[in-house]
Amino acid sequence: MKAFTYQSVKDTIQFLQNEGYSADLSAPCSSLYCPDHFEAISLDKFLVDKHIEVRENIVQGTPINLYAVSSTYYQIKGYLLSAKPLFIS
Repeated sequence: MKAFTYQSVKDTIQFLQNEGYSADLSAPCSSLYCPDHFEAISLDKFLVDKHIEVRENIVQGTPINLYAVSSTYYQIKGYLLSAKPLFIS
């Protein structure tokens, strides 16, 4: 998987939405949360399709990580914004 670099979170999310990654996901624990599904969904059912480092508003030299993830199990494609690296297969 190649890591891409963008300058703006907004531009990066728009790029991913244009590619079909429409669900705005969050990862509070060992699962993902999708407001459209109203439930926590297991991380082990997702694949990271793209990892994008966003250089906008870098705090202490650390970029923001934006992940394009998909799951055939849940029939969902979305994006996840994270300050920490995400470990999904």
